[in-house]
Amino acid sequence: MIYTGAMQLPKSAVDVIRLGVVTLMAAAAASVWELFALQAPGSPVHIGMLPGPIAALRELCTVLGLLQLGAGSLLAWTGLEREPRVAVALLHIGTLLAVVAQLYGAALGMSGIQLLDLRPDALPLFIVRQGGLGLAVLALLALGRGALQRLAPHAGARAATTRPSASPPGRAGMAAERDPPPSRQLDPEERGH
Repeated sequence: MIYTGAMQLPKSAVDVIRLGVVTLMAAAAASVWELFALQAPGSPVHIGMLPGPIAALRELCTVLGLLQLGAGSLLAWTGLEREPRVAVALLHIGTLLAVVAQLYGAALGMSGIQLLDLRPDALPLFIVRQGGLGLAVLALLALGRGALQRLAPHAGARAATTRPSASPPGRAGMAAERDPPPSRQLDPEERGH
């Protein structure tokens, strides 16, 4: 746990949020790079690179960064009994592989999505980029699953405390909870006995 003044955050939540901030900073740098690539060829600020692969790098970093911020916030909100070290490590490795592969492709004018290309490094670039994305997505799914499992016992406990267990399920059970059982009227003969 890391103490932040008002509350303690799990170390994994801080790591994932930090990764999200760094990834969004990479997206900001890629957007500046893309701006220079989009300038007119006669302009003194034109860098002579294809803007498409650089835009793909910016988009990749933006999406991954926002997902990481959301996952880190979810981890901080739900609290953890034990740290998901493997999922956090896979998220870091997958993000690094995907972003570095896309950065390499942007520098060489390759989008990283071609399976077959005349350039010999197109297929390895595709494999590394997509493999990194796969690792990152698996890690995000594992973190989300762990957070949902952490929330599930709390939801079940609330439902058990608000609804008596003796009542049958369905409409009849809800009607029985809402309406008290009618009182029994005694016959005049039973009153006298």
